[in-house]
Amino acid sequence: MSRYLILIAWVLGTLPVLTPARAQMQEPAFEPFDGHITADDVNVRAGPGKLYYIITQLDKNAPVHVHDNVYGWYKISPPKGTWSLISKTYVELNPDGKTGKVTGDRVLVRAPNPAGTDDSYHVQLKLDTGDVVQLIGSDIGYYRIVPPDGAYVFVSEQYIKKGKAAAPPPEPPVPPSPQPPTVDRGEQPAEPTDPAVPAEPTAPAEPAEPAQPQAIKVTLLERGDVLLGDRTLTPAQLTQALKPIVQADGNTLLIIQASQNLDYQKVMKVVEAARLGGITKARVVKQAAPVGSEPPVVVAEPAEPAESAEPPEAEQAQKELTALEQQYTRASARPLEEQPLDELIGQYGGLLNDPRLGRDGQALINTRLEILRTRRQLLAARRELSERKEREQVRVQQQPTPQYNAVGKLHASSLYTGGRLPLLYRLVDPLNGLIVAYVRPAEGLNLAGLSGRYVGIVGESTYDEAMRLRIITPQRIDALGQVPAVEPQPARPPTPVEADADGDAAEDPSPPSMPSPAPRWEDR
Repeated sequence: MSRYLILIAWVLGTLPVLTPARAQMQEPAFEPFDGHITADDVNVRAGPGKLYYIITQLDKNAPVHVHDNVYGWYKISPPKGTWSLISKTYVELNPDGKTGKVTGDRVLVRAPNPAGTDDSYHVQLKLDTGDVVQLIGSDIGYYRIVPPDGAYVFVSEQYIKKGKAAAPPPEPPVPPSPQPPTVDRGEQPAEPTDPAVPAEPTAPAEPAEPAQPQAIKVTLLERGDVLLGDRTLTPAQLTQALKPIVQADGNTLLIIQASQNLDYQKVMKVVEAARLGGITKARVVKQAAPVGSEPPVVVAEPAEPAESAEPPEAEQAQKELTALEQQYTRASARPLEEQPLDELIGQYGGLLNDPRLGRDGQALINTRLEILRTRRQLLAARRELSERKEREQVRVQQQPTPQYNAVGKLHASSLYTGGRLPLLYRLVDPLNGLIVAYVRPAEGLNLAGLSGRYVGIVGESTYDEAMRLRIITPQRIDALGQVPAVEPQPARPPTPVEADADGDAAEDPSPPSMPSPAPRWEDR
């Protein structure tokens, strides 16, 4: 056993000793728990970070089950009323129409994006053939299904508290408002009643209203349109309608009135339309009365003020990074030679150290740049190797083939060793194993150093009658590399030789090339 194998065995033998110490340094495993939401309108996201799209929102005291903590984001079970998406191509419906069976392996289950199925790119898990899914609806090309086991969503850890929510305290009874004293108008003159009227000017609280943001109310209709004044608009038309209002007064608040059982996807489309129209402050008012009636205006403050109060520049930077991530995903599915590596590196580099993006965004950008640069180095190495092979093929094709007197593998002779017989080398045809000629050493040529090599010899070739051998006295010997792959030529009338075990010709132990006394049978 070599000393390297001994060293490896020693290292492997020490691993069991080091493992317990390392186990003691590991952090304790996360213990799942039941908790509740601590604020209203808390965003539930597809992944652990603000770069992931919002799936839905939860109100204060909503129960949640937490499975893990991922960099400050709790991984929770999908809340009631949410769903997952799976392609209709890989689901075979059962006769009941309420369940289906997966017909492929590693089928993607996606988290729904309120913007539509085309933007629902985050994968929650993968299902295999035979897995059963429970259907709750249908979208373009996808089924809405009950989130399977292993599908999770994420909420910032600052908005979840362990344990059940405390019951709200009972509201104190409202005391009756005091009644104004009764005045006998018959005994009092009419003039003293006038001073009570000037109390009206004490209500100039209304002039302070212009200091507040201008509020525009829109009502969300059943089919996704909005009612602005007396006009019914689509979200796209709402964007155009809001732009002139914002240009006139940029301090504008949009109040979206929706029924209690609102469709969150429709609400998010209206919010996005408002942002495109230039309004960065939007509130959703949930009303118990039917849509279209005038509800009491109770503006729900967002639970994540940092998100809702982000300047348009920060929101634009996050949109650019999200779009770039989608482009990166599509490019990664293509062969390496077809990926726009330089373009992606330039785009990610343009967002590097952008103050509009937070720490999570910068970490993601650095990771992508490292991956893309590694791919570019690999592609450059592939191209260099391919070009080198092409240059070598051209060089070999253009190189003139020298004319040799003989070509073959050079071997030391086991008979002609320089003792009783002269020193000679065998030149063997590697294709048929026959000896082509014998080579006589020449001054300045190192035949021993070329032993076992495929060589070409330029020199004087003669036939020695006494030794009955073809002998070449070389002037130049070239090492030719590998044996050419050609069909063997028909052999010449063979000399009395046999093939060695390695395919080379073996020399006759009693060659007729040396003069010797006449054999005894001639004496008879």
